[in-house]
Amino acid sequence: MGSSASFSKEVRHGLDDQKAMSMIAIDMGSTRIKGMLTSACGAPLAAAETAMPIFFGARGVVEIPFPKAHRQVDDLIRKLAGGSGDDRVDTLVFSCLGTVAIPTDNDGKPLANGMSPLDFRSGGNPELFEDAGLDPSRIRLLTGQKPSCPSFLHQWLWMRRHQPLVLAKTSHLMSLRSFLVWHYTGEIAEDFSWASRTMLMELRRGAWSDEILGSAGMDPSLLPLPVSANESFPLREPARQRLGLAPGARVVLGGMDNCCAYAGAGMARPDILVNLAGTYEHLMDLSPLANLDTQRLANDAFAFRYLWPDQILTLCRLETGHGLNHLAKTRGLSPKVLNTLLAQIDPASPTGDESTKVVQDLLADAAFRLRSYLDDWETSHGFPTAGIVVVGGGAEHRRALELKANILGCKLLVPREKECGCLGALQVAATARGAASRKTAADYFPNPIVDTIVPDAVATDRWHDWKWSSNDN
Repeated sequence: MGSSASFSKEVRHGLDDQKAMSMIAIDMGSTRIKGMLTSACGAPLAAAETAMPIFFGARGVVEIPFPKAHRQVDDLIRKLAGGSGDDRVDTLVFSCLGTVAIPTDNDGKPLANGMSPLDFRSGGNPELFEDAGLDPSRIRLLTGQKPSCPSFLHQWLWMRRHQPLVLAKTSHLMSLRSFLVWHYTGEIAEDFSWASRTMLMELRRGAWSDEILGSAGMDPSLLPLPVSANESFPLREPARQRLGLAPGARVVLGGMDNCCAYAGAGMARPDILVNLAGTYEHLMDLSPLANLDTQRLANDAFAFRYLWPDQILTLCRLETGHGLNHLAKTRGLSPKVLNTLLAQIDPASPTGDESTKVVQDLLADAAFRLRSYLDDWETSHGFPTAGIVVVGGGAEHRRALELKANILGCKLLVPREKECGCLGALQVAATARGAASRKTAADYFPNPIVDTIVPDAVATDRWHDWKWSSNDN
């Protein structure tokens, strides 16, 4: 059964500086598409969002129909820009989920739906690697990815086995972002951050891997050469008029959603990590490419090229948000009831009301896994973290944050803009426009900390005593 999208938030227009509207960012995640409109000087003026169109098929099939997503992004852009009568927006930039791509023909027509990262075919199929003669440890070494996790390499191998006739007709492989950019500008392009998430790019070299492509039977000509995230292209006139953008408007590529969220969190310090708590939960930090050693990555870690290719974003990945949604679905809980349970958990104690305990235990398990990753991170870096910035939908639940702070034993910092992928993409757009440099882009779109959650030492001890006792039993 498919899901139809509708705007879940009203567009909010600011009262000041209306004549300076000039940039729109679109952030495309696993389940939602978000948009933000800002003035030329970086002031947020409007925000809106819609559901990502998702088709739920039989036996674990979860697909994203790109043409429908394209129409919804068009609607979101027009809504943010104020309709076709408002032609002041001159820059469009994207943040895009990194796991989904589709085969298209030479005219850019989709030959199949995209596989959502929730789709069973997008990861965790080791037999596909075996058939292709791909060694998971070699994949790990070359790409910095966890071979078991969703990637476009998994999707390609599945299609090669089950849909060979589709691949025989394929002229291009496009992400949702490049599909949109192609329709808007006539150019097919991907940036380094997205390319590094496909499990097809050698992380250190920053180039598609001949070794992996050869084993997978993938022609390199199907993929564009990666370019900088701030590469920009002029809109075709029909697309510009349809979207209601200014004459001379340009599209800036932007980057992968995790990288844009890290940038938008606005806290690029070596001793502070960023926790993106969405459908998937990530703990992220940034380091120079020169320091990369894929052989020393923690078991749960991924590594990607950042928005600026001389930097590496390292992260772990948990299915916390997806787990909560699955729990709600299997128990027949509405979003309102689930939010009520999240507001009733006891962040100071593993014991609690039976009705909330299942939710509390799921969150506690995720927090302990984050703590394990954090232990590895602090050991490898030689210093403790000074705090963690929490962004994404999970940052909206105060008591869940208190529970996480107590188990992690470190303070959590909550910024003003929790859904900050658009802010990160806008930083890239500001560099493309020449309005900011890499070093000043975060100042151009600030995201100040508005709340600090300090762990309760007694509660931390209580949680860890409970964990050790549970392990003993």
